[in-house]
Amino acid sequence: MKGRYDSLFARIRRSDYERYEEIEVTVGERAYRAVAKMGLPGWPGVDPAQQVLAEGISLPAAARVLVLGCGCGLATVVAAQQVTGGSVLAVDHSSVAIEAARRTAGLNGVQNVIVELLATTTGLPGAQFDAVLIDLPKGRGPVQHALAEARRLLKVGGAVYLAGANTAGIKGYARVLEDVFGSTEVVLYRHGARVLRGVKASPGPVGAEAAPLSWQELRVKVGARDYAVATAPGIFSWQELDAGTAALLETMPIRSGDRVLDLGCGNGILGLAAAQRAKRGRVVLVDADVRAVEAARETLRLNGVQNAEVRVSDVTSALTGEVFDVVVTNLPFHAGVGADFSVPLAFIVGSHRVLAPQGRLYLVANRFIRYEPYLEEMFSSVQPLYEDNKFKVLEAIR
Repeated sequence: MKGRYDSLFARIRRSDYERYEEIEVTVGERAYRAVAKMGLPGWPGVDPAQQVLAEGISLPAAARVLVLGCGCGLATVVAAQQVTGGSVLAVDHSSVAIEAARRTAGLNGVQNVIVELLATTTGLPGAQFDAVLIDLPKGRGPVQHALAEARRLLKVGGAVYLAGANTAGIKGYARVLEDVFGSTEVVLYRHGARVLRGVKASPGPVGAEAAPLSWQELRVKVGARDYAVATAPGIFSWQELDAGTAALLETMPIRSGDRVLDLGCGNGILGLAAAQRAKRGRVVLVDADVRAVEAARETLRLNGVQNAEVRVSDVTSALTGEVFDVVVTNLPFHAGVGADFSVPLAFIVGSHRVLAPQGRLYLVANRFIRYEPYLEEMFSSVQPLYEDNKFKVLEAIR
């Protein structure tokens, strides 16, 4: 890993991770201005699923359109320009995507678009949209939920467009789309991705319509401690405790008065454990995904935790001026279907920025990924606390 990502790490240390970059993308014969950012799928370009979705839609001029998973906003802008007498509501659970989509809409001068950060669309009233555009979510549960919501929200005669990369399994989801809508067709195949289309032909449910997403309580035992966490499809390791997280839970030393940051909190189990151990301290949990933020808040509520709070934050962007004694994190390295090491490297840089002198970073990572050289560039001491054939827990002291 060292060498291959040196220039990327140098850019992140210069604060380039926070930068939203303008790029030009061609859809059909028309050029659009879009926004790319480290951490967004497809960076430094546009995610292929967004590109093919933008190219594959054909919408009536007066349509009301919902975009589920707006990404950088390219398909949102193309949809808005097609529905000159209609409107577009674009939603995403990623705060990074929402900011990028808003900027993309602004760059292209579209006025008939609203972009909102939402964990779920279950609060929206049904049968109000003429078209729903979906950027394929990760995992069968979230896909089924998105399609069920699309059917509920569409008017009779309305169309759903489902786009995704072949490597994300879009071909296999044609059957799921057919189960919910009764029929499906491939409208475009390009850029290693495809767009599927279904039509709501009748008002009632068809086939295997998925139930709405709701919080489930996951109970796990690590060592002598029991934990209860809130989870749902779409949250990292939602059905069982990730083995790497379990290793970090067992090995991270948290003192009673520590100020702790759970960076990339997911369902909040690390922040929960830190809050239970730092009884005289305080804990802040952050995540860029609003679904994770809401899950972590529910986890804290389930356990009656009072000395912790949860915020939406792209790495440490929401923590200006705050200082911590400890950062705990399970480093993520996926954006969409591919590996993206800009985010874990940004976690390392962000942790150093918010830690007090002699502050401690405890991270868990896959054993084969060599983060140590980058940690050693920024921290005074780096040592392993735990290692097995899959994971390692590292301590880095500022």
